[in-house]
Formats: sequence, C-alpha cells, structure tokens
Amino acid sequence: MAAFIVQVRLFGVGLIRDKVLWSLFVVSLLMVFSLPLVSQFSMRQVQQLAITLSFSCTSVFLLVLVVFLGSTSIWNDLNRRHVIPLLTLPISRKSYVLARYAALAIFMLVIVLVLALVSSCCILILAQQYRSDKAVEWLSFYLAYGMVGLKYLLLLSFSYLLSVLSTSFFLPVFGTFAIYLVGSASRQVYEYVLQGTDRYSDLFVWVVKGLYFLLPNFSVFDFQVYATYSLELPAHDLLLSALYGIVYIVFVLGIASVLFTRREV
Repeated sequence: MAAFIVQVRLFGVGLIRDKVLWSLFVVSLLMVFSLPLVSQFSMRQVQQLAITLSFSCTSVFLLVLVVFLGSTSIWNDLNRRHVIPLLTLPISRKSYVLARYAALAIFMLVIVLVLALVSSCCILILAQQYRSDKAVEWLSFYLAYGMVGLKYLLLLSFSYLLSVLSTSFFLPVFGTFAIYLVGSASRQVYEYVLQGTDRYSDLFVWVVKGLYFLLPNFSVFDFQVYATYSLELPAHDLLLSALYGIVYIVFVLGIASVLFTRREV
C-alpha cells in the first residue's frame, strides 16, 4: 500500500507540472467566468441557462482531458520507455496501472469540485440580479456535478484499457472518443429499436440489446435537468447510477491491469 501511495504521489506531481493540463484548466475557468455575461442572452431563464452552460463547460473540459491526456498517459510511458525503470522496482504492473488511474482520477475530481464552486458563485450572482421562480437546489446541483465526474471517470477507465491494448497513438484517442459517442447515444438507439421491433430482424434486435448491456450507458449519469429546474434528485436512481459506474470502473480497470501484466514492455 505504501508503494502504491508513493506512485500516486509521483504521478500526481507529473500532472501538476503538465502545462497542457493547466492550459485546459485556465480555459475552462474562463468559460465558467463568462457565464454571467453569456446567460444574459436569455431574458426569461437566466438562472437555468447559467446552470446548463456550467455543466456544458465542465463536460467539454473533462472530455478533452480524458481523450487527449488520459488516453495517452500510459502510451507515452511505453513509447518513451519511461515505464521500464519504474517496473524494475519492487512494484507490480497492476499497481502501476491503478496508480496511474488514481492520480488522474483524483486530479479530475478536484477540478470538478473547483469548477462546481466557481460555477455556483457565478450562478448565485445571477440569481441575485435576475430573480427566478425557484431558488437553486444546491444539493441537486452538487450531486449532479458529482455524477458528471463519475461519468468521465468511467470513460477514463476505458481510455486506460485502450492504452494498454494499443501500440499506436490513434487507438486510445479515437477509441476513447468513439466510446464516448456510443455510450452517449446507446440508450436512444436501444429505445428506438424497441419501439419498432417488427421492422428489424430478430438477430439485429438481439445484437442491439447485447451491445446496449455490454457498452457503457452514459445517460444514466445525466441528472442535469434536476439541477437546472431545481428539482430534488431521486435517491434510488442516484444510488443505482453511482453503483453502476463504480462497478463498471472496477471491472474495466481489472481487465486493463490483467492485460498489462501480460504485455511485453
């Protein structure tokens, strides 16, 4: 455990020194700080628009972070041979993968918390200037932000799995983005096919059902509408979504760890 913590700290220091990461973070902060100005374009729903834009800014930042930084971290270590001296130490390959993931996951969660706090300050200022029928349900707001973070932690686990499998730069990057697109649209496709099963063959319907249950369903983490319209989050749905995300992350990271132990470095 001590060696694992040391690895997490080591990788965390590397992230703190990453100029690309800080550049993306500054851009995302500027986007959040622009909420009071941009939200005024909506004359009736200023508060709701500000909340929606805050979630959109955070999602865009996390997607770029996972696709262009998370999916290439292990690949860069392998390509530049940085991982070889590390693996000569008395640590397992599984702990290397998990420590890599834990360092970036912690950093992502801290960033999500910072963006949530900054967004809430901007929204609070707008709420004072433009009175809304309903006050902001802050508990729903922060819980919805937490589910956004969990969604991209799941996507990050898939990016690490692809990095372990690939010897090329393109598979982790474009594969992670493809998984994001598929996971975001899987529920809509599944419901559309089930509404007209008579138009498709039984084989096609079974394939769609199999892919729906096999691939990640990112729509289960979308609680933005509750935060936007100041509604109380259903505890049952929230708990099931959190459990779904955690179990899926553990499963994917387990596969990535096993595959990395069998890979030639």
